[in-house]
Amino acid sequence: MVLSPSYAAAVETVAATATTTTRSRVDRDSIRNVSNTDDSVQHTYNVVGYICETDTFAEERDLNLVNEGDVLALLNGGAYGYMMASNYNSRFRPAEVLVLDGKAHLIRRQETMDDILATQVEVTV
Repeated sequence: MVLSPSYAAAVETVAATATTTTRSRVDRDSIRNVSNTDDSVQHTYNVVGYICETDTFAEERDLNLVNEGDVLALLNGGAYGYMMASNYNSRFRPAEVLVLDGKAHLIRRQETMDDILATQVEVTV
């Protein structure tokens, strides 16, 4: 998950958006700020998704300081991972990255709008 400018600002204020609906929960140790491995400065965050307003992965989770553009690794992303992802709301399915021996390898690129439209058939009426 990469924090875009609009979502980075929301990281600090997301606590106000808590709802009582069903939420996906991620184990305490399965979210990491891989862009900032310095654990000397931590803050408490709510980690939410961008697809649905009720996608809350963690509440009041201590993480290494998160800045705009940081990448948060969700080691168990459920429907945010490729295998369970869909094109709901025309969202692109995510890229997949394999981390092997400490090195990241792109094994599937993120979809594009051309990918989503590729299987549509023109209808003549």
